[in-house]
Amino acid sequence: VTLGLEIDTVKMEARLPAKKITKGIAIAEALLKAKSVTKYDMESAAGFYSFCSSVVHLGRAFLRRIWDFTASFNRSKAPRQSLSPGARQDLIWWRDLLTKFNGIYFFEDNERAAVTLFSDASSFASGAYFISEDGKWPLIQHAYACPHTHPTLHINYHEIDAILRSFQYWASLWSHKEVHIMTDSTTAFYAIKNHSVRGLAMDPLRQLLLLAAQHDVKLTPHWISSQNNRLADALSRLDIKAITDLTGWQNLSLSNLLPGTFARSTKTDRAIPPIT
Repeated sequence: VTLGLEIDTVKMEARLPAKKITKGIAIAEALLKAKSVTKYDMESAAGFYSFCSSVVHLGRAFLRRIWDFTASFNRSKAPRQSLSPGARQDLIWWRDLLTKFNGIYFFEDNERAAVTLFSDASSFASGAYFISEDGKWPLIQHAYACPHTHPTLHINYHEIDAILRSFQYWASLWSHKEVHIMTDSTTAFYAIKNHSVRGLAMDPLRQLLLLAAQHDVKLTPHWISSQNNRLADALSRLDIKAITDLTGWQNLSLSNLLPGTFARSTKTDRAIPPIT
């Protein structure tokens, strides 16, 4: 044990020891059973889980609402408060799934096949496509365009939701692979990189990270300019003419872009910037 963590040089893994797992579950159970909690209770829990998140995969993604609730004591004169729904959900995750996600590798000992996902969101729809190497040319394998379910939400929510939708449709095809996520949204880029984002966008981010973990998908985000994201932009704007011009697809309609539709084009190398 080093600095409170178990270091396994055989599996090349760092993880929480059994005593800390027991403590983490006990803290969550006590807070969930309490009718109300103090700021000190929440600061202690948030601090402990922040330490744990260094070796608990997805831990940071399930800390945001605990910290947000802790900060709410600064705006209230009440010495005790009932748990917020969000903080309660995060504590349930720590109670039920801490053991499942405990442990991170120092480095990966296997080379993963790469997939490149391009996504974008407009004010009324989202769109995405992915490519993988198939022979000589990188070919588009799947694409979708879909109006927003909740169009009044902030664009940051929709940018991350566009990526989440891609995983909901295609994660089973990406199992054990590395997905390079190309986005022109700095919010989406940093959210995936840091496993955290402020506001309602945290909801689709959590779902995205859980799907990736369930399918053993390594996420590698990249920020690209809008100029290099033209096809995803056209998909998100439901712009059939621009999509046709960029891909060479013929007789295209929105019904062709329903999730799961297979589409290929050797012209797509013009629309794919290099990964840097």
